[in-house]
Amino acid sequence: MRIRVACAAFALAGLLSVRCWAQQYTITDLGLGNATGINASGQVSGSRQFSPGVTSGFIYTPGTNSYVNLGTSFFPRAINDLGQVCGNSGNDVLFYDGTFHDVGVPLGGTSPCKAYNLNNAGEITGQVGIGGGVVHGFLYNPANPSNNGYTDLGTLSGVSTDTCYGSSINTAGQVEGDSTVTGGNTHAYIWTNGVMKDLGTFGGPDSSGIHVNDLAHATGTAQTSASGTTPATWISHIFFWDGTTLHDCGALAGDSYANAGGMNNHDVIVGLSILNAAASNTASRAVIYQNGTLANLNTLITPSSGFTLVGGTGINDSGLICANALDSGGQQHALLLTPIATPEPAMLGLAGVTALATIRRRRSS
Repeated sequence: MRIRVACAAFALAGLLSVRCWAQQYTITDLGLGNATGINASGQVSGSRQFSPGVTSGFIYTPGTNSYVNLGTSFFPRAINDLGQVCGNSGNDVLFYDGTFHDVGVPLGGTSPCKAYNLNNAGEITGQVGIGGGVVHGFLYNPANPSNNGYTDLGTLSGVSTDTCYGSSINTAGQVEGDSTVTGGNTHAYIWTNGVMKDLGTFGGPDSSGIHVNDLAHATGTAQTSASGTTPATWISHIFFWDGTTLHDCGALAGDSYANAGGMNNHDVIVGLSILNAAASNTASRAVIYQNGTLANLNTLITPSSGFTLVGGTGINDSGLICANALDSGGQQHALLLTPIATPEPAMLGLAGVTALATIRRRRSS
C-alpha cells in the first residue's frame, strides 16, 4: 500500500511540476541562410539558398510552408504584420508589398545606407552616410511630404557631425537605436516625435539599442562598470528598459557579452550570449529572457536536432521565434521555433484532483 501511495504522490508531483518546466520548441528548418525578422502570423524574412551557391532574399509563410523568392539583389532585414519587408538595393531603400518600391536614398546621403526595421504603417528606420564618414539614423514616413518622406533623427549629443543609428520602430513611430553622446561614447536611445531619450548604461561607457515594442519598452546591450576597452574585455549584458528603469538581464554563465535580437509585446527577449565580443560565431548561443530569467535556447529544443542555435533574431506575441543556427558541418541555417503546447491550468487541476482522490482511496483500503 505504501508503494502505491508513493507512486500516486509521485505522479501528482509530476503533474503539478509541468507548470514549472521551461517552454520547449519544435524546429522548422528554413534552409541555409539567415533569419532577420518575424511577424504576428509567424512569417519569417531573411536570406537563403534556393539553389546551391545562390543566396536570395525570402519571405516564408508557415501553414502553407511556402516561400517568396525576392531575388539575389535584395535581402530583407525586417517584416511587418502585413507581410511587407524593407531592405536595400545598393544605397536605395526598398519596400516590398508584393511589388518592389524604391524609396530612394535617405536625405540625399551616401554609403553606407541600410534599412533595418519597419512598422505596419510602412514607416522605416535605418542609417545613412551624410558625408565625412558620419552616419545618421533616419525615419521614412510615406505620408510625410517633406524631404521625400525622410527625417534625420539627429544625435544625442546635439552635434551634427556625431553618429546615430536607427534600429527599430514601433506602431507609434517611436525609434530605438544608438547615438554618440557628449564625450564620444555611444548610448541607446528612444526617439519620440523629435525628442531623444538617453537610456544610459550599466555604469560602463557604451550601450546599443536593438528593439522597441509597442509599449515603448526597449532592449539591447549595455556595458557594466567593469567593462574593458577592447572587445575581448568588454562586459556587456542584455538590457530591458521598462519606460523608467534599465534592467540588467545578464549573460549566460561564463560569458561576458550578450545582446538582444528582438522582443515581443509581452517583454520576452531573444538574442545571443557569447564568451566575449571578439569570439567567433561558433561560440555564440541563442538565449531567451522572460520573467527575470535568461535561458540558453539550446536547452529548450531536442538534443538530437543536429543544430546549435547561435542567435535569436525575433519573437512574436505568440512566442514563435526566428533564429540562426549552425549544423554539424558548421553551415548556418535560418530556423523557425514553434512553442510546444503545454497543458491548460484547468486540466492540470483536474489531473491533480484525480491523483489526490486515488491516494485517499488507497489509504482507506
